[in-house]
Amino acid sequence: MEIHSEALNQIEARFRNYILILDFILRETRNELSENRAKRESWLEQHEDWKKNRLKEAEFRPVRIQFYSDNKSFAKLEPKSLKLRSFGIR
Repeated sequence: MEIHSEALNQIEARFRNYILILDFILRETRNELSENRAKRESWLEQHEDWKKNRLKEAEFRPVRIQFYSDNKSFAKLEPKSLKLRSFGIR
């Protein structure tokens, strides 16, 4: 009967170790996932800021209407140099 009891104790000890290992793996996985989520959210925020700044810096070329003597009108893009002069840049 003692051998049977000893075998059960070994099985119980192995099972506890197995549970402890699983618990450790789960905690580590959760920690890694939360770190990755934080990094991903940070990256997304920086990327959104970059996209906003990129759109603001994109060249805006206003359309100017010119009329000619034959009463035909068409839209003409304003030259970049005119735009820059308005900001004091040559």
